[in-house]
Parts: sequence; structure tokens; C-alpha cells
Amino acid sequence: MNTTTFQPESVLQAIADTLNCARGDLAPETTLEDLPDWDSLNQLRILLAIESTQSATLPMRRFQSCRSVGDVVELVRDVRAGATARLP
Repeated sequence: MNTTTFQPESVLQAIADTLNCARGDLAPETTLEDLPDWDSLNQLRILLAIESTQSATLPMRRFQSCRSVGDVVELVRDVRAGATARLP
């Protein structure tokens, strides 16, 4: 388990940096498919960026099932809290 305090903002910033969009364009309800340049390659790039900045390994199947920015933040929060037992 990672002992540093979880900062949702860092997840949002990783997404914004990867997609070269403004952080202000991202809200929890923003669907991933509506993000600029969203495709499978950028999905993988976002996964790697988040894993690097969060020092956590995200379950690929659950990451791929995320439909919104909020889903991604929730996934990272769960993994960082050690709640992987309930993750598919």
C-alpha cells in the first residue's frame, strides 16, 4: 500500500498532460470518449503516466472498463487504499 496522501488532482493532471488538454476541461463526469485525442494508444499512455506518478499498478481490465474521468480517479483511489481485492 502506498502511504503518501492520495491527490485526485495528480490523476487529472496526468490525463491532461498526456492528452495535451487543459486541466479545466476535465471533470469527474467527463466521459473518456469525449476527451480530445482519446484512442487506445492514449489510453495506454494515460495508464502508464498514472502508474508512474502514483507509484501504483492499476488492474488493466478495470482501467479499460472506466468510462469517465471520475471512474479513473476512483480506480486509483481504490488501488492506493489497498482495495484491490474487490477489483475485477
